[in-house]
Order: sequence, then structure tokens, then C-alpha cells
Amino acid sequence: KNYKLIKDINLTWQESWTPIGTESKPFSGSFDGNGHSIKIAISENKDQMGIYEEGLFGYVTGDISNLTVNGTINVKLYSGYVGAIVANMEDGTILNCTSNVAVIAETTNNTLHVGGIAGAVRSSAKAAVLVDGAVNNGTITVKGTTTESTVDSLGAGTKGGSVGGIVGFVANESGIN
Repeated sequence: KNYKLIKDINLTWQESWTPIGTESKPFSGSFDGNGHSIKIAISENKDQMGIYEEGLFGYVTGDISNLTVNGTINVKLYSGYVGAIVANMEDGTILNCTSNVAVIAETTNNTLHVGGIAGAVRSSAKAAVLVDGAVNNGTITVKGTTTESTVDSLGAGTKGGSVGGIVGFVANESGIN
């Protein structure tokens, strides 16, 4: 499905935010912000063993464009992905998007990928991810604690951590302009 924003939205009244799209049901459509903004205030504490995705969008295989996201993300996660606009993207595009989000992310397992726009982007054999015209005016603070872990217990691609102003973790043939 395709969506086009026709006015600014304030989501800060949400007590708990469920990101749009999961790995089992990714957002696979097109979201055109149409030059408008969405204001968020995400605050979550998920320190039980698991891989979590936090952001406006959780797991995306589609396209996000012409969107500004304002607000805050303050999360404590066992491990996972945090991005102001997209937590985790596979085979999609992020075009002409801006983040004015203050991101504070803490991990209890030192396995967190955090980005001002996207926590992680990766491509499969089907297509490449493209991030172009993205601007991050927000701040990023990441805190971690040391624990023992193995790659097998965390899943492929989540051992360790990474932080980036635009994208935290880039895998395979992803393009960032």
C-alpha cells in the first residue's frame, strides 16, 4: 500500500509506541511525507533477552520519502536497532528525509545499532538499499554495559554495535549518498 501525508502529525501523546512494520510483517509500501513532519516521543525499556527495533518505522522493505521526524527516542534495549525514522531497512529506499530527533539508546548487551536516520540498512540478493538526501540534525547518545554473548545467541549481524549520524550499520550492497 502507498501512503501520502497531508498534514503534520503529533504522536507524542502515545503512551507506548509500536513501530510501523516488523520483521515478520515489514512495511513494504511507499510512504511519502509530502514535506510534512511527524513528532514522536518514544520511551521504551526492553531489557529482556531479544532483538528489538525502535523508531517511527520498525522494519521496512519499502520506500520512505520527503518526511521530517521531530522529537525524542529514549530506549533501553537488550539488543537491536534504533533509528529516528527507520530502525531496520532491507531492500528499500529513504529519500529526502530529515531527523530532528534526540536519540538516547542504552543496551544491556553491547549489541545495538543506532543511526540518526536508520539503525541499519541491508540488501538481499533482490535489490540494494538506497539512502539519499538524508539529513540528521538530531543528537545521538549511546550507553552500553559489558556482558558475555555469542553470535549464535544474538542472530546474524547483531554481534557488537555501531553508531552513525545517518545510518548506524550498513551491510551488503547498500548505498548512502
